[in-house]
Amino acid sequence: MNRSRRQVPGQRYSQASPQGKVQVLVSALHAVLALGGIGWALAAQVRESRADTVRILHHDLDALQARAELIQQARDEINVASYVIGDGRVPLSVFALLRDAARRGVTVRVIVDGHRGNNLISPAVLSLLKREGVEIREFRRDGRNRPDLGLQHMHDKLLVVDGMDAITGGRNLADEYFGVGERGGNFVDRDVHVSGYSAAAARAYFLDRWATCSPVVPCAGVASDSDRSQPDQAVERLDAALAWFLPQGLSDGLPDHQRSLQGTHHELVVEQATSVSPARESRVEFLHDVPGGSKQDAGSIGPRILELLAAAQRSIILETPYLVMSHRLKHVLRTARSRGISVCILTNSLETNNQLWAHAAYADQRRWMRRHGIELHELKGGDHLHAKAAVIDDATAIIGSYNFDPLSEKINSEVAILVHDPAVSAGLAASIREHMERSLAVPSRGNLIGWDARTNSVDRGTLATFRRRRLIAPVIKPFL
Repeated sequence: MNRSRRQVPGQRYSQASPQGKVQVLVSALHAVLALGGIGWALAAQVRESRADTVRILHHDLDALQARAELIQQARDEINVASYVIGDGRVPLSVFALLRDAARRGVTVRVIVDGHRGNNLISPAVLSLLKREGVEIREFRRDGRNRPDLGLQHMHDKLLVVDGMDAITGGRNLADEYFGVGERGGNFVDRDVHVSGYSAAAARAYFLDRWATCSPVVPCAGVASDSDRSQPDQAVERLDAALAWFLPQGLSDGLPDHQRSLQGTHHELVVEQATSVSPARESRVEFLHDVPGGSKQDAGSIGPRILELLAAAQRSIILETPYLVMSHRLKHVLRTARSRGISVCILTNSLETNNQLWAHAAYADQRRWMRRHGIELHELKGGDHLHAKAAVIDDATAIIGSYNFDPLSEKINSEVAILVHDPAVSAGLAASIREHMERSLAVPSRGNLIGWDARTNSVDRGTLATFRRRRLIAPVIKPFL
């Protein structure tokens, strides 16, 4: 099939597409990567000298539109990885688009984490997708990777199309990650869309991860009896979701608070005027773990991110939903502060954190951060912070699935995009500050337990549970 670069209708997401010589180099890189270990070494050599197209997807509808467009324009291959896949309108709409892509001859592969009920695809929909040629696999525990620290999960969020475009970030494939869940139950999140060499590297990584996964087995009890007994119900569900996904259907189906973001018409499949980050030609790296390897290997995502933070000269800005500092992260931040580097962190508050155990472990560390002069902000309001990002020295930007906690550092598989570009970094910092407008600064002095009670809208039972868990959290911190 023809692998020539696609032109996006209206130039909404490709106004700075790579030129012909870059296309040739990308194809050559695909061939080199197929050689295995040699390919990875050569890819590392060329990545320093090339520029990719980068666009940050700050808002829910931009992220949804970008995915829809890439899937519709795919010619050869679509690869999807998600920690969670739900059963709502957004995942069903995406599945309808993937089904249509498979019908026109595109290879479609989907990976979902197979633990803790993260795969919520109904058995009927799963059977339908298999009949249509959509391959779906589950990631199960890789026992070779630090089994002493607990169960490993595939925490990746990734879409790679034709080995030339990739989207990654914090969003799982479920309604609440795109702003169309229940009020107060949505996630404040962010993605990044890259085109070029980093997408080729993401494809190679995905295929390695794919080889470690198993074909998905339908789980009883996920779908209704009618959904299981009548396969035609699955067809109707996908078609209905796709109708909702189209311009007028989506506009009518959005909650009022989401509809107000960009007016009353959210046209995701046809051209729309929306405020998206401008495309930039930037030096980009795709960060990831090596399937089957150790999380502590040099070049793996955790050591690489810590190395970047340790090299900061002026400033560090972090945004993470679950801030549970490992000993290594604490050492990096303490050393940075001792060198006069400013450190600012945005994370969830008690009322916005959907993981109470993680928040208990974080709260136990707040005094340490205050003592070392770290500026700390906690998101307020109904929705949950889920974006994971870093800006270093106003010149380096990181966006991906990586939380600054022991799970991301030592256990789970993670992916991220690293961008060496002051303009992209400035845009990311502005986006973090936009989220920070909904936050409160943690006071440098005073009783934080009383401050939590005064500033968080939670019931007494939640507050009491949180206080009890703070006593236990330091013991189980490696698992949070």
